[in-house]
Amino acid sequence: MKKLYFHLILTFCVLANVITVSCASSGEKLDLKLRLQEGKTYTLRMVNDQKMINTVQGREMEMSQKMSTEFTFDVQNVDEAGDATVEVNFQAVSAEMEGPMGKISYDSANPTEVTHPMVKALAAMAGQSYTVVLSEKGEVKKVEGMKEIMARVIESLDLPDGQAKEMMEKQFENMFGDQATVEMMGQWFSMIPDQPVSVGDSWSKTVFETTRMPVIIENKWTLKERKAGVAVVDMESEIKSNLDAEPMDMGPVKLTMDISGEQSGTYELDESTGWIVSAKVTQQISGDQIIEGGQSGTMTIPMTMEMTVILESL
Repeated sequence: MKKLYFHLILTFCVLANVITVSCASSGEKLDLKLRLQEGKTYTLRMVNDQKMINTVQGREMEMSQKMSTEFTFDVQNVDEAGDATVEVNFQAVSAEMEGPMGKISYDSANPTEVTHPMVKALAAMAGQSYTVVLSEKGEVKKVEGMKEIMARVIESLDLPDGQAKEMMEKQFENMFGDQATVEMMGQWFSMIPDQPVSVGDSWSKTVFETTRMPVIIENKWTLKERKAGVAVVDMESEIKSNLDAEPMDMGPVKLTMDISGEQSGTYELDESTGWIVSAKVTQQISGDQIIEGGQSGTMTIPMTMEMTVILESL
């Protein structure tokens, strides 16, 4: 009876023209890798929805922002080692922000005139592209072209020379520069295990961030299930300050963070390519931002932040 059942499954796989791994039993090992195909284009939408509360001189300042970015990933070349050279294009961007300065929104699909520096920067990034090299293990080996994009972004802001421009340049470098891009994309694919795994298996990976928020993220991944060629991977993470990181250079001031938190989420990955089908991650962080320099000397600002990141192939 068991042999008959197995042959029925195998026959279905052949008729459906799917890879064997997608029809594997839960006990079979899955060799999950990032196997991008040369000449193909992959898509991804990232929605980042966050709410932050800063306490300045006893007064709470609440800010919220929701940013959506649609990327295309055009695979230019895949070498013998499986490393893929990919052109990444900012296909579309949109943003909704609300804070002490009021409400601001922008959508590159229906562009309007904007004055807020962050929104103007996003508008300038729409249609721009850069190049990355991704390994089968999800490592970002190389980034090229972000410096040129940042130069065009800063130019679009039309800021006069001085501290304001210097601070803005540092802020955008921390958010979108080469190293920030390596770390962000490395987070996207950090769930790729170093060896084949079965349903129920767990593996760990520690991620060091040094730019947008200098933290250490200790991730634990678990292969929860496999269904119709899709691997469902759960994530649980602890977040703490990277005490060895240099203070963030914000032009006239330096920023240090003493924070901690946690994040959790679920990824659905295409078993044949390792590409993200969908993902949802929630993050909670609290602690202090310590600003040194400037006219006020050293200032400690308590903060809390809640963030949800959604990734989805289009």
